[in-house]
Amino acid sequence: MPRRAKPTPPASPEPRPAPAPIPDDQWDLPVSFNTAGELVTLREYAHPRTPVFSPAQLSGEQRARVTAERIARKPHFEVGMLGVGILNKERAVVEVRGQSVAGKVLIEIEFRLIQNLMRQAGVP
Repeated sequence: MPRRAKPTPPASPEPRPAPAPIPDDQWDLPVSFNTAGELVTLREYAHPRTPVFSPAQLSGEQRARVTAERIARKPHFEVGMLGVGILNKERAVVEVRGQSVAGKVLIEIEFRLIQNLMRQAGVP
């Protein structure tokens, strides 16, 4: 019986480009709380002076507070959602604080962004 040729290993994939730098405004938006109950920015989280909670340790109410504050601090905010319509900054903050269905979606989106920013910043 003839021997089969060994398969050729796949070519090594192209190296991934370095992630884009974190925008300056994102460093100054809240991502969590410290143990005193104060909001903590990404900059403060990356170099904490007091103990901070990881986003995974936050309660639903705390996650809503972080998200509402992040949206409120942005100079412009507008998002469209199927079944909801266009949410401007003021309505988005109300939806998040009330933890409506739309508000919960906004919270989830914002915390995925926070996780990505933390990963880019090299913080756990």
